[in-house]
This record gives sequence, structure tokens and C-alpha cells, in this order.
Amino acid sequence: MSENQETLVQYVGDQLSLARHIHQAIERQMKHDDVKKSAEANALINKIDGMLEGQISSLEQHLTELGGDPTSPVKEAVSSVFGVAAGLYDKVRTDPVSKMLRDDYTALSLAAISLTLLNTTGLALKSQRTADLAVQQLQDISPIIVEISEVIPKVVVPELMDAGKVVDAGVAEQSIKATQKAWKPSNTNQSV
Repeated sequence: MSENQETLVQYVGDQLSLARHIHQAIERQMKHDDVKKSAEANALINKIDGMLEGQISSLEQHLTELGGDPTSPVKEAVSSVFGVAAGLYDKVRTDPVSKMLRDDYTALSLAAISLTLLNTTGLALKSQRTADLAVQQLQDISPIIVEISEVIPKVVVPELMDAGKVVDAGVAEQSIKATQKAWKPSNTNQSV
């Protein structure tokens, strides 16, 4: 195996490990009673689960094509870096759904920037298949990250009400509008 191929195997393997860590946490969330009670959160977490299953399958297949072994144990270094994402989920039983979604947002953001790294590596090492796979998976994750940011306000308000707080029940839409403006191209200095 060439040095370039070894590097590609390592980077694809790292992305696969991250996707598996996040998927394990998502599967735990799917079983949580409070998640099941929130139609929007439940649908979103199920959507994340399906997306991750597809990504894991694609990464396993690509890793095999590169000459890697998708069943090899996760390296210690990879585990420690991605353990942050997995560690966020150790509190699934006690955290409210809004915090679970916050942690999903964080983990998927880590996956998104890792896919940017993988795309760049694929391009730099002349592996168009790797680069294309990374962009395809990034295109799957990006709208889900945005959707999480739109669902969280709709989950926070009922959680506050369930906790006995006196709240303005209509602020979820106001929050969504205000926070989504922060991501508009005019605010992020991006051209459309």
C-alpha cells in the first residue's frame, strides 16, 4: 500500500469511527422516553439515525475499496479525539431532550468539519472518490444541523413549562427567526 493510500485509509477510518460513535449515542437517544414524547425531536433523531446508517455503510465500503479493514479496532488516538463526541451522550438518561439535541448538533458539527478535512485530503492525494464521498456526506449532515437549530426552540419551551416555569409559549418561532438570521450569507460574509 502506498503512503498516500495509507493516509486515505487512516482518514476514512477516522471518519468511520466518528460516525459510529455518534450513531451509538443516537441509538440510545431513540430509546429515551422523553424523546418519544416529542414528535419533532423523535422524528429528527430518527432522521439522524437513518442518515448515519447510510454514511457508515458508504464509509465501510470505501474503506474496503482503499484496502482498509472496516472491522479493525478503533485506534487509541482516534478514540480519545472522538471520545468527546461519544462522551456527550453518557448523560442521555438525565438530560432533557433539548440538551441531547444540542449535543447532536455538536457531534454532527465535528463530523461536518471532519468531512471537510477528508474532502481536502482526498483532493490533495488525487482520490476523487474520497473527495466526492466526503462532500456527499457533508451535504447530508448540513441540513440536519440547521434543522436541529430550528427544532431546539420548539423543544425548550415545553421543557420549561413541564418544569413549572411561567413562559411565553409563543417565543419558539421568534427564537427560530432570530437565530436563523445569524446564518444568513449576509451575516457570515458569504456570497450566494
